[in-house]
Amino acid sequence: MMEIDRTNNFVLMASRRSLGSVLRLFNLPDRLTLAYLTFVELLLAFSPNPIEKRGKLLAAHVGFSVMIVTLAYFRQRQTPVLSFLSYWYPLGLSGFFFEEIHSIVHIIHRGWFDAALIQFDYAMFGAHPTVWFEHHISYWTTEVMNFFYFTYWPLIPALALLLWLRNQKQFAEFVFALSLSYILCYLVFIFYPIEGPYHTLRALQTVHEAPGWIFTQLVEFVEKHGRIHGGAFPSAHVAGSFVATIAAYRFSRRLGHAVLLLALGVCVAAVYGRYHYVVDIWGGMVMAILGSWGSWIAHKKFGLTVAPSEAVRP
Repeated sequence: MMEIDRTNNFVLMASRRSLGSVLRLFNLPDRLTLAYLTFVELLLAFSPNPIEKRGKLLAAHVGFSVMIVTLAYFRQRQTPVLSFLSYWYPLGLSGFFFEEIHSIVHIIHRGWFDAALIQFDYAMFGAHPTVWFEHHISYWTTEVMNFFYFTYWPLIPALALLLWLRNQKQFAEFVFALSLSYILCYLVFIFYPIEGPYHTLRALQTVHEAPGWIFTQLVEFVEKHGRIHGGAFPSAHVAGSFVATIAAYRFSRRLGHAVLLLALGVCVAAVYGRYHYVVDIWGGMVMAILGSWGSWIAHKKFGLTVAPSEAVRP
């Protein structure tokens, strides 16, 4: 009997070591992203609601899961290019997750829940903010607002590159904070579908085309090819902007001031452009705080599986 117990204990310890060695392949963004991929895969597989491109999305999620495992393996082996990509892929994958919300926003609930947010905004301001802004539309106001809104897209990769080159510990915390904030947003999108004022308050708008120039056309081009129906609350744009603000302040106070100015501009532009209710903006800020705080706690407690400085640059 004692021999059997020893054998069982040996097998159990070996299994734990084996599982531990596998888990050590994955850093914090890997684990978070794989968990989210698996969660959405299960929803896609078992949801009774009609889902656009269900089969393609399932295949994409499986493919991305395989990609993450593969990149983690090559990161451990410090393989050039692939090791580098293993740290940067979350920034690109977040774009896919955002775009797929258009197809999966009704994977749990078939309706929209905008009424409560509309009432909250109206009770707070005594008017619909997006409709109120209509009285202040001008050529230059629209152009300035779209300048701020456009800065969101280059801001994230530019700050990530700066941190990668100057402080890779902060780079790792920034990427995880960004991933966590975004995924918290995506989960709210799924459980609490909101379509936003562009759709719900359209009948109240009397000016349907806001005039503008270069940045207006750039934003319209991006929105034309990337606008989704759903995913308004909380604002992922605001969440990403304020995660960047927090990371920038940790790096440099002067840089933090500059990024904060851009982030505040994104907040106003998101309402001016009829993308979001004001409550969406506050929700995005909360997600940024939760994501940044969660990243700080996670790295303090668990650390990194592999430090980015150990990666071989391409």
